[in-house]
Amino acid sequence: MKLVIELTQNQKTISYSDIYSIFENIIFEIGRSKPLIKSAMIDDFSYYCGSHPLPYKGRISNNTISYGKYRIYISSGYYKIIDDIMDAIKSGNVKHRLMRINSVKMENNNCFFDTANMISRSPVIIKYNGEYIDANNRNFVDAIKNDIIKKYSFTGLNGYIDFIKIIHFKTLNLRINNEDIKASMIKFTIMSDNKIINNILNTGIGELTKSGFGFIDEERMPLDFGIMY
Repeated sequence: MKLVIELTQNQKTISYSDIYSIFENIIFEIGRSKPLIKSAMIDDFSYYCGSHPLPYKGRISNNTISYGKYRIYISSGYYKIIDDIMDAIKSGNVKHRLMRINSVKMENNNCFFDTANMISRSPVIIKYNGEYIDANNRNFVDAIKNDIIKKYSFTGLNGYIDFIKIIHFKTLNLRINNEDIKASMIKFTIMSDNKIINNILNTGIGELTKSGFGFIDEERMPLDFGIMY
């Protein structure tokens, strides 16, 4: 399942560096009142994943985003986690100094096919042989496959991936916790076990998925690609 959280800025402009921290801060606030979320935040298994705030009304210029409206997406295969997050937000106790939460709704994000077109809603951070790489690297697809299979193995099931084909990408150089990190916004087609596709939708791809990175959606309609970046 997927939550769609709609927000509005509390001030005229927000920097990109602030955008990266908002999702993590909101999840932290939810975890203060929901023990299940708090434990999921520190567990190695990806019980959930989420996106950074994505503007759907507003203007981007000079590394800032002008006053506008945003959506944050949160997905999980564990309905209890989705219910807890939704309850916490509806209680009105989850607040952020830069953003005001306007509404939250639940959507079914299940994919019913073995082939899907997918898009990253936030930067994918991935490692290969211990080093961060972006979509320009020839090992990028192998790194994605390895990450997907590793996350799926936590379910205790076996699955397969026939192929992954990158359709389009944009590389990024991010500064996170005083470290320069390569990342990518990607569109790709995957053919695999249907359960693996749904696990991608619920756990994301790559590193820091609990901090708003690597959130993946099924592309069911034309979308603006990489609007934030």
